[in-house]
Amino acid sequence: MDTTLRLYHAILEALPGFGTHYNHTFEYNYVLMLELASEISDALMAGNHEHLPAVFEAVERAWCDGDGRLQDLLGAGLYEALQDRAMSRFDPPDLLDAWFGPTSLRIWKDLIEAWAAPGIRTIADWRRVVVDGSVRRFTRTGPDGVLDVKKTDDGAVRRWQPRNGRLEESALSKMQTQQLFDRLRPLIADEVARWGATPDELARYGLDQPAWRIELGGHPAHNSVITLGFAASKGRRYAAGSRQAVYVLDPTMLLDDWSGRDL
Repeated sequence: MDTTLRLYHAILEALPGFGTHYNHTFEYNYVLMLELASEISDALMAGNHEHLPAVFEAVERAWCDGDGRLQDLLGAGLYEALQDRAMSRFDPPDLLDAWFGPTSLRIWKDLIEAWAAPGIRTIADWRRVVVDGSVRRFTRTGPDGVLDVKKTDDGAVRRWQPRNGRLEESALSKMQTQQLFDRLRPLIADEVARWGATPDELARYGLDQPAWRIELGGHPAHNSVITLGFAASKGRRYAAGSRQAVYVLDPTMLLDDWSGRDL
């Protein structure tokens, strides 16, 4: 058995009982990394910390001494699964930081920044990132009409339907498209108002009939559809994403200045 494979097995065997779930004839297995992330998360949430130092020590050694294949497995397997759980379950959200070794923690934060947005290096800050993937389409519904812009290979197609008037359709160049869509990324909330909002609860945030609908490309774990609206009684702007989170946004955002005539 080579050094890297021993490092891999050391991770799996650090949590007693977990090693029974895998077969030593298999080398690198992403499914096992997802299962290990679940075991680590459950242990953290339940306060069962006895064996966690050994797990994180093994992870640290793997980052320091393992080869690229093992490190890819840790990043795209274990870390990604842990980040998914941290985003939705951990309280405090950066609960894992205290357990990582220095190299493990640096890479953890590098991956958060890569997935979220420049300068975002904690789970707490990532939770406030509303748009964290490449935008492929947005639709804006307002009192003056409906604006729909969808990316194409050559730029984008813009459709503007005034409330009283004919549909206008035109093409945007790649440069125009980039300038326009870059205004939506990153979109970072001031705070998270609620996790796990039900459809019935969205009305209180002005999101039952949203003014904007933004579709994102990129990683499927990210918010894929964002809706934005106003809660007039509070004078605040809110957004909702596929994580069932309701975000509080800066009310001075300029998105509502985008009418079909502006583009």
